[in-house]
This record gives sequence, C-alpha cells and structure tokens, in this order.
Amino acid sequence: MNGGEEFAEEYSRRERIRIVVFGIIAGAALVAAGKIWFFPWLHAFSATAACRTVLGLSGAAVLSYGLFAGLPMSVALVIGLSFGRRGLRILKEGRVPPSGEKVFRPTRIERGARAKQAGLLQILAVVPPFALALWGLFQAEDMVGSAPSAPLNCAVLTVDHH
Repeated sequence: MNGGEEFAEEYSRRERIRIVVFGIIAGAALVAAGKIWFFPWLHAFSATAACRTVLGLSGAAVLSYGLFAGLPMSVALVIGLSFGRRGLRILKEGRVPPSGEKVFRPTRIERGARAKQAGLLQILAVVPPFALALWGLFQAEDMVGSAPSAPLNCAVLTVDHH
C-alpha cells in the first residue's frame, strides 16, 4: 500500500460477525412473516377482492394500485432513504466512502470526479423504481377503468382455507 493513499476505517471482526448475524436473523424473520402471515393474507384478499371495499375503494382497485404503483413506490422510498441519503453525504463531503462510514474490506477513499459520480449514481438509483411506479399508476388506472361495472354475486363466494 502506498503511503499517500487514504483508506476508510474497517469494521472489526466482531462487528462484521454481528452485522452478518443480525442480517441473517432479520432476513429470516422477514421471510417467515411473509410465508406465515402476508402471503396467505394476500391470497385470501385477492380471491375476494372484487367483493371488498377498503376506505371506499373497491378491493380490486386497491390490489391493482398496490401492486402496480404502491410496491414500486415503496421500493423507491427505501432506496431514497438509504442510498439517496448516502449519495447526498458523498456529494457534500466530496469523498466516498463518506467520513465516519466503516467498510468490510480495505477500501481506498476516492475524491473529486469519481466521488461526485458515485454520489450522483446513488441519488439517481431512486429513478427506475419511481418511473416504474408512475407507469404502474397509469396501468392500474386503465385496469380499474376497464373492469366490469356489474357487481359479482359475492354472497355465493367462499374462500377455501387450505
């Protein structure tokens, strides 16, 4: 390593293990919650969506808007709050990784145009899911608008809970 190069502070072995274990536990909890609660609920809701209303909207509209606009917008929000904030810090400080941020492996601190480019790319990472949400909004609107207006006979619908 050259004496003129600056390197970011690394996580200690103990910190790395703690981060990985926490990530595994959080990921397993998220997958379990999806399998045990969310996906069965979504399946039951979608099976009877045409017969439901949520805050004055038909269940089918809620399902369409949620899937085509809400889901990508949620992804855009998560990306914006994580990568966007980091990108703004990089642009403000003019270095990547920003000061005070630890890394997992030896990482040279970049400054100047490369840092600016990294910051801009992280801020712009929110654009694709946001564009997908806008596109999905129009798709959901078309789907809801073209849905048959004749009500279904909801009294005869039963939900199979297998």
